[in-house]
Amino acid sequence: MSRFAEISGIGPALEDRLVENGITDIESLAAADPAVLAGIRGVTPARAESYQSQAREALGSLQPSGAAPVAGLAPSGPQPEPAAVAGAPTSVVEGKGDPAKPAKKKAKKGKAGKDGKGKESAKALKREVKKRESKVAKQLKKLKAARKALKKAT
Repeated sequence: MSRFAEISGIGPALEDRLVENGITDIESLAAADPAVLAGIRGVTPARAESYQSQAREALGSLQPSGAAPVAGLAPSGPQPEPAAVAGAPTSVVEGKGDPAKPAKKKAKKGKAGKDGKGKESAKALKREVKKRESKVAKQLKKLKAARKALKKAT
């Protein structure tokens, strides 16, 4: 059974990415930094909030009645405004939309990978390409040597 079976929207692929980022169970999901969650491919800030809310609800239903809330999960007193997520739009186009909602920016094609992380993603892809090209070059060198040995033997 999935570690996150109670959380709607988390399938096997996202579960793997969460585990890779140290979020191994519902407790760690509920206590995770929303900015860290939003940095995981496939998790928007809104989804991060939804997943954490569902995790807290699931944890609340697991507590016996009269039990103390899990530390760090129940807010006590007024909470500060959440910090802006890096790269998230923070303003709206003047005269349009609800000022409480951030404006959506259009992604520039060719600049960002599918995950929307931009330059970091492009650098990672370039490193991966170089690594694979190097492997292919080594294999090609071995193949040429084998062909040469075969030719010499016949």
